[in-house]
Amino acid sequence: MHRPEEAPQQETTGQNDIEIAAHNTTLAVWDIPSPLAINRSSTMKVGAKCSEGCEIAGREIEVRNEAGDKVASAKIGPTPWAGTSSLYWAEMQLMAPPAEGTYSWTVRFTGNDSELPHREASSNFRFVAVRQPEHIVTIQVMTQHTEAVLCGAEVRVGFYRGSTDESGLSKIDVPKGAYELNVWKRGYELLSRSIEVADDVTVCAGLVAVPEPEDEYWTG
Repeated sequence: MHRPEEAPQQETTGQNDIEIAAHNTTLAVWDIPSPLAINRSSTMKVGAKCSEGCEIAGREIEVRNEAGDKVASAKIGPTPWAGTSSLYWAEMQLMAPPAEGTYSWTVRFTGNDSELPHREASSNFRFVAVRQPEHIVTIQVMTQHTEAVLCGAEVRVGFYRGSTDESGLSKIDVPKGAYELNVWKRGYELLSRSIEVADDVTVCAGLVAVPEPEDEYWTG
């Protein structure tokens, strides 16, 4: 989240020279898929919040690439994000670039279409664009000794990530290639191994439980 400069800014409106201080605005960006498949549409969420709690629904937020070209835009919705008082948000469609690589794009709110003046705000976000998926890697996660399935384990196959469901399974779409597989869950050792993906493949991952630390003995 990026906060603009706090220097006072005054604007004069009307015949009576009424001075209205422009409000600060902050931005939030979340739920960006990682990585993005080249030339494929994805969604992300963007939000804006006025420092004075103004209702800014209907205003436009845009995304610009490194060259400054506008690549996406959305109108802010009428309802604040759950658990906040005035973070108004929108879900935005985003088309990934046509070439693989790491990108840094900018979310921008100009405030020009607001009835009350708002300072411009911007926030950068980074993402990785990769080849489109070709195969499915299914990871079955369980305890090594009892073979009990483990839900909620974090799984990463290279840049790609997911988590296991109630059956201890995570399915991740990836292009053909060699990857480093990492599986982790609180209370268990990190499992790392190299895998080769040439077709759909299932990998079994047995995690080793970490012994609970003994309670400290305190003397009075």
